[in-house]
Amino acid sequence: MENKIFTEIPEDVTEDWLHGAIIGGMCGYDNESLAESYFLSADQLIKKVLQASEPAREYLYPILFLYRHGLELYLKAITKPEKLNHSIGSLFELFCTYVLKEHNQKVPAWVTKPISQFAEFDPESDLFRYQNTKNPKRSERLANEGEFWVDLPLLMEQMANLDVVFRKVLAAQKYDINNSRTVFKRLGKSQA
Repeated sequence: MENKIFTEIPEDVTEDWLHGAIIGGMCGYDNESLAESYFLSADQLIKKVLQASEPAREYLYPILFLYRHGLELYLKAITKPEKLNHSIGSLFELFCTYVLKEHNQKVPAWVTKPISQFAEFDPESDLFRYQNTKNPKRSERLANEGEFWVDLPLLMEQMANLDVVFRKVLAAQKYDINNSRTVFKRLGKSQA
């Protein structure tokens, strides 16, 4: 038996095999499908924590990283920036400009607030991955500015609402539809 992680596809593999997956070739991912995968993974971790009554602390950084990276990938899928970077703030600015131009709408606060918070806490996608960041002041902020509470069910709800918005914008983009009336339809109870 081989102890490789990446191996040839077994000859008898079928679509109902759930203990593995194919990567590469025709099974590649784009930013949209990767973003969906990151959101789904974060959702599953939150559900595991809530159902098992496990300490959320052990899962918090991976959950935040998964959502933050999913946000970045959705924003890249929509805005198609000329220069790739991890700056969720600059990607979100491009998104707001795109939505105003293509859908004649300003991005509402219930969309802006959670994305802006991720951009503020982890602007370059390193805070939720490493103990020490490229900019030590970001790491120090968590140590020096007190403690912050993350309500996991609320986070999951907010991310689900953003997921729907991003999917609507991407569908409108794909099918060349002006989706201005429905892009920001209120979905969950957490929106203010």
